[in-house]
Amino acid sequence: RSLLRTGYAGASPESHAPLRPPYDKVSSFACLGSYFKAIADKASGKTESEKMKDKMNNTDAELLLILQKGIPFEPRPFSVIGKDIGLSEEQVIEKASSFIRNGMVRRFGAIFEANYLGYSSTLCAVDIPKGDLERLAAAISPHPGITHCYERNDRPNLWFTMTAPAEELSAELAGISKLLAPFELSIFPARRTFKIGVLLDV
Repeated sequence: RSLLRTGYAGASPESHAPLRPPYDKVSSFACLGSYFKAIADKASGKTESEKMKDKMNNTDAELLLILQKGIPFEPRPFSVIGKDIGLSEEQVIEKASSFIRNGMVRRFGAIFEANYLGYSSTLCAVDIPKGDLERLAAAISPHPGITHCYERNDRPNLWFTMTAPAEELSAELAGISKLLAPFELSIFPARRTFKIGVLLDV
Protein backbone atom coordinates (compact mmCIF):
# COMPACT_ATOMS: atom_id res chain seq x y z
CA ARG A 1 0.00 0.00 0.00
CA SER A 2 1.51 3.27 -1.08
CA LEU A 3 1.77 5.90 1.65
CA LEU A 4 3.54 8.46 -0.49
CA ARG A 5 1.92 11.88 -0.27
CA THR A 6 4.19 13.79 -2.62
CA GLY A 7 7.39 13.24 -4.56
CA TYR A 8 9.33 14.46 -7.55
CA ALA A 9 6.95 16.04 -10.01
CA GLY A 10 8.98 14.90 -13.00
CA ALA A 11 8.58 16.13 -16.56
CA SER A 12 5.11 17.09 -17.68
CA PRO A 13 3.64 15.93 -21.01
CA GLU A 14 3.57 19.56 -22.12
CA SER A 15 7.35 19.88 -21.99
CA HIS A 16 9.10 19.89 -25.36
CA ALA A 17 12.62 20.56 -24.07
CA PRO A 18 15.17 17.98 -25.24
CA LEU A 19 16.95 15.79 -22.70
CA ARG A 20 20.68 15.27 -22.96
CA PRO A 21 23.31 13.11 -21.23
CA PRO A 22 23.90 12.40 -18.40
CA TYR A 23 20.13 11.91 -18.40
CA ASP A 24 20.58 8.66 -20.30
CA LYS A 25 18.12 6.50 -18.42
CA VAL A 26 14.61 7.87 -18.90
CA SER A 27 11.50 5.93 -17.99
CA SER A 28 8.09 7.49 -18.40
CA PHE A 29 5.12 5.76 -16.77
CA ALA A 30 7.11 4.52 -13.81
CA CYS A 31 4.21 3.85 -11.49
CA LEU A 32 1.89 2.17 -13.98
CA GLY A 33 2.21 -1.14 -12.14
CA SER A 34 -0.04 -0.14 -9.27
CA TYR A 35 -3.00 -0.19 -11.67
CA PHE A 36 -2.56 -3.85 -12.54
CA LYS A 37 -3.50 -5.25 -9.14
CA ALA A 38 -5.91 -8.14 -9.36
CA ILE A 39 -8.39 -6.71 -6.84
CA ALA A 40 -11.99 -7.75 -7.46
CA ASP A 41 -14.52 -4.95 -7.73
CA LYS A 42 -17.69 -5.99 -5.90
CA ALA A 43 -19.99 -3.92 -8.08
CA SER A 44 -18.75 -5.01 -11.51
CA GLY A 45 -17.01 -8.27 -10.69
CA LYS A 46 -13.99 -7.08 -12.68
CA THR A 47 -10.39 -6.68 -11.60
CA GLU A 48 -8.67 -3.29 -11.69
CA SER A 49 -6.71 -4.47 -14.73
CA GLU A 50 -9.88 -5.46 -16.60
CA LYS A 51 -11.60 -2.17 -15.80
CA MET A 52 -8.57 -0.25 -17.06
CA LYS A 53 -8.53 -2.20 -20.33
CA ASP A 54 -12.21 -1.37 -20.87
CA LYS A 55 -11.22 2.31 -21.04
CA MET A 56 -8.53 1.70 -23.64
CA ASN A 57 -8.33 1.03 -27.35
CA ASN A 58 -5.43 -0.51 -29.25
CA THR A 59 -3.80 2.87 -29.89
CA ASP A 60 -3.94 3.72 -26.19
CA ALA A 61 -2.32 0.41 -25.29
CA GLU A 62 0.39 0.89 -27.91
CA LEU A 63 1.10 4.41 -26.67
CA LEU A 64 1.35 3.23 -23.05
CA LEU A 65 3.92 0.63 -24.04
CA ILE A 66 5.96 3.19 -25.99
CA LEU A 67 5.93 5.71 -23.14
CA GLN A 68 7.07 3.06 -20.67
CA LYS A 69 10.15 2.43 -22.80
CA GLY A 70 11.10 6.11 -22.66
CA ILE A 71 10.84 9.19 -24.81
CA PRO A 72 13.34 9.98 -27.60
CA PHE A 73 16.02 12.63 -27.11
CA GLU A 74 14.44 15.03 -29.57
CA PRO A 75 13.29 18.67 -29.33
CA ARG A 76 9.68 17.47 -29.90
CA PRO A 77 9.65 13.86 -28.64
CA PHE A 78 5.87 13.49 -28.68
CA SER A 79 5.81 14.35 -32.37
CA VAL A 80 8.33 11.59 -33.06
CA ILE A 81 6.28 9.11 -31.02
CA GLY A 82 3.07 10.10 -32.78
CA LYS A 83 4.49 9.46 -36.25
CA ASP A 84 5.14 5.82 -35.34
CA ILE A 85 1.52 5.15 -34.36
CA GLY A 86 -0.41 7.54 -36.59
CA LEU A 87 -1.06 10.32 -34.08
CA SER A 88 -0.27 14.02 -34.09
CA GLU A 89 1.94 15.56 -31.42
CA GLU A 90 -1.13 17.19 -29.85
CA GLN A 91 -2.98 13.86 -29.74
CA VAL A 92 -0.06 12.14 -27.99
CA ILE A 93 0.16 14.89 -25.37
CA GLU A 94 -3.60 14.85 -24.80
CA LYS A 95 -3.70 11.07 -24.47
CA ALA A 96 -0.75 11.05 -22.07
CA SER A 97 -2.49 13.70 -19.97
CA SER A 98 -5.81 11.84 -20.06
CA PHE A 99 -4.16 8.64 -18.81
CA ILE A 100 -3.28 10.51 -15.63
CA ARG A 101 -6.60 12.37 -15.34
CA ASN A 102 -8.55 9.12 -15.71
CA GLY A 103 -6.49 7.29 -13.09
CA MET A 104 -4.98 4.85 -15.58
CA VAL A 105 -1.48 6.14 -14.81
CA ARG A 106 -0.28 7.64 -11.55
CA ARG A 107 2.85 9.45 -12.65
CA PHE A 108 4.59 10.63 -15.80
CA GLY A 109 8.18 11.75 -15.41
CA ALA A 110 11.83 11.09 -15.97
CA ILE A 111 13.97 8.74 -13.91
CA PHE A 112 17.63 9.68 -13.97
CA GLU A 113 20.82 7.77 -13.18
CA ALA A 114 21.36 9.55 -9.88
CA ASN A 115 25.04 8.70 -9.56
CA TYR A 116 25.82 10.48 -12.87
CA LEU A 117 24.43 13.66 -11.34
CA GLY A 118 26.38 13.37 -8.11
CA TYR A 119 23.49 11.88 -6.14
CA SER A 120 23.26 8.75 -4.02
CA SER A 121 20.23 6.73 -3.02
CA THR A 122 19.43 4.01 -0.53
CA LEU A 123 16.56 1.79 0.49
CA CYS A 124 15.26 2.45 4.00
CA ALA A 125 12.90 0.64 6.35
CA VAL A 126 11.41 1.16 9.78
CA ASP A 127 9.03 -0.89 11.92
CA ILE A 128 6.21 1.30 13.21
CA PRO A 129 3.13 0.35 15.27
CA LYS A 130 -0.10 0.53 13.26
CA GLY A 131 -1.40 3.40 15.32
CA ASP A 132 1.58 5.61 14.40
CA LEU A 133 2.07 4.48 10.79
CA GLU A 134 -0.12 6.97 8.92
CA ARG A 135 1.11 9.91 11.00
CA LEU A 136 4.80 9.17 10.53
CA ALA A 137 4.43 8.30 6.84
CA ALA A 138 2.73 11.68 6.36
CA ALA A 139 5.59 13.36 8.23
CA ILE A 140 8.36 12.01 6.00
CA SER A 141 6.75 11.63 2.58
CA PRO A 142 6.76 15.37 1.67
CA HIS A 143 10.57 15.23 1.62
CA PRO A 144 11.54 15.72 -2.07
CA GLY A 145 14.14 12.94 -1.88
CA ILE A 146 11.74 10.24 -0.70
CA THR A 147 10.05 8.00 -3.25
CA HIS A 148 8.32 4.62 -3.18
CA CYS A 149 7.02 5.01 0.36
CA TYR A 150 5.05 1.82 1.02
CA GLU A 151 3.51 -0.17 3.82
CA ARG A 152 4.47 -3.87 3.84
CA ASN A 153 2.61 -6.66 5.58
CA ASP A 154 5.66 -7.70 7.54
CA ARG A 155 8.35 -6.29 9.81
CA PRO A 156 9.71 -3.73 9.12
CA ASN A 157 6.42 -2.45 7.75
CA LEU A 158 7.34 0.95 6.25
CA TRP A 159 9.80 1.07 3.32
CA PHE A 160 10.99 3.95 1.16
CA THR A 161 13.84 5.07 -1.09
CA MET A 162 15.89 8.15 -0.19
CA THR A 163 17.89 10.09 -2.78
CA ALA A 164 20.08 13.15 -2.14
CA PRO A 165 23.37 14.72 -3.25
CA ALA A 166 26.03 12.21 -2.24
CA GLU A 167 27.68 14.53 0.27
CA GLU A 168 24.30 15.33 1.89
CA LEU A 169 22.75 11.87 2.06
CA SER A 170 23.95 11.05 5.58
CA ALA A 171 22.64 14.35 6.96
CA GLU A 172 19.30 13.91 5.19
CA LEU A 173 18.93 10.41 6.61
CA ALA A 174 19.75 11.72 10.07
CA GLY A 175 16.93 14.26 9.71
CA ILE A 176 14.48 11.57 8.61
CA SER A 177 15.60 9.39 11.51
CA LYS A 178 14.71 12.17 13.96
CA LEU A 179 11.24 12.46 12.46
CA LEU A 180 10.72 8.72 12.93
CA ALA A 181 12.05 8.60 16.52
CA PRO A 182 11.82 6.63 18.73
CA PHE A 183 11.54 3.99 15.99
CA GLU A 184 14.87 2.91 14.50
CA LEU A 185 15.59 3.56 10.84
CA SER A 186 17.38 0.76 8.96
CA ILE A 187 19.41 1.68 5.87
CA PHE A 188 20.12 -0.71 2.99
CA PRO A 189 22.44 0.87 0.37
CA ALA A 190 22.60 -0.95 -2.97
CA ARG A 191 25.77 -2.93 -3.61
CA ARG A 192 24.81 -4.34 -7.00
CA THR A 193 22.10 -3.55 -9.56
CA PHE A 194 20.09 -6.52 -10.81
CA LYS A 195 17.17 -4.72 -12.48
CA ILE A 196 16.92 -1.19 -13.86
CA GLY A 197 13.37 -1.13 -15.21
CA VAL A 198 10.03 -2.86 -15.68
CA LEU A 199 7.92 -2.95 -18.85
CA LEU A 200 4.27 -3.89 -18.27
CA ASP A 201 2.23 -5.34 -21.14
CA VAL A 202 -1.14 -3.61 -21.30
